[in-house]
Amino acid sequence: PLDMILDVMELILKEKLKHQIIAINQNRSLLILALLYDKGSAHHKTLMVNINQMLENYNDFRFSQLEEGKDWRGKQL
Repeated sequence: PLDMILDVMELILKEKLKHQIIAINQNRSLLILALLYDKGSAHHKTLMVNINQMLENYNDFRFSQLEEGKDWRGKQL
């Protein structure tokens, strides 16, 4: 969903992480983004953990909706 993308992008832009949009697939509502970060930086490691946690939380939410017979928009399948 758009709010999840905005949350992740806000963190990327706020922390000035170098990034590049690799691909966008509108049919699947998919954005592929490459991030460049300093693997030796504890701060950057924490940022990546936070971003991964956001994505995992969304993934858990998305698949819980499917189990209830709804798509990611909350519409009945």
